Amino acid sequence: MNLYKNLVLQKDFINKEIFESGYIVLKNIIPGSIISELRSFWFEYIRKQRAETNFVRSELVLGEGNFLSYSNTNEWCLYRNFEFLWNYSENIKTRDMCIEIHQARNVIQGFDPDFGLKYDEKNYGVYLSTSLYDVNEGFLHYHSDGHGELPILHFMLPLSFKGQHYQTGGLFLFDRKGKKVDVDAICQEGDLIFFDGRIDHGVELISVDGSLGGSSQLGRLAVFAIPTFFSKDATLGVLKRKINISLSNLKKNFKLNRKANNEY
Repeated sequence: MNLYKNLVLQKDFINKEIFESGYIVLKNIIPGSIISELRSFWFEYIRKQRAETNFVRSELVLGEGNFLSYSNTNEWCLYRNFEFLWNYSENIKTRDMCIEIHQARNVIQGFDPDFGLKYDEKNYGVYLSTSLYDVNEGFLHYHSDGHGELPILHFMLPLSFKGQHYQTGGLFLFDRKGKKVDVDAICQEGDLIFFDGRIDHGVELISVDGSLGGSSQLGRLAVFAIPTFFSKDATLGVLKRKINISLSNLKKNFKLNRKANNEY
């Protein structure tokens, strides 16, 4: 497929669009047959697995195991499968493609191709995120991503598509001129998205009304490799996070119970 070579050859074009607009949708990058295969695998995998935690955004720990999460808060509602490169892969084809795209992304930004694949003293690396936004509940409030002076050029490989697997909502961002762009509306099977993570972006509520038939009930599914700085202590770090989540849930339930009691 020569995915890495194909993307690197478009480096100047991609950089120009990112500089001027903040994003680009590259057309027909991945064969449709591969997208269909990955879509079937990941929908089935996420539906059959049990989410281990309600964590989807926070500190990640060097050495921890892969896990599936589901979280529903005021800021987001989604399933997210976390896969770390030091562990086994649930789907090696997904991992190999994401690594190729990540290496090309590095070259596009002027970095070494293996930046983030070979860990340094700062524990900078990438993890694979496969995210599912369920119909009539999945969303992600708009936000921006950044690591200080280190730029983040996000990529996203959509596995389901607006108008086929859901009808409204999906990925949006605000371009360099502040215009809101419905990115999912211009994506088709096999397309690849790049955008500057420092611009505001999010996922509007995924919804359907049934007029497209059974396939429109799948929701929004996408995979991408996310750069991050990993924490060092795996055992204590994961335990600390679990305790913080548990305390947060207890506090939330206490407030809800107190409110309910005050209403009667």
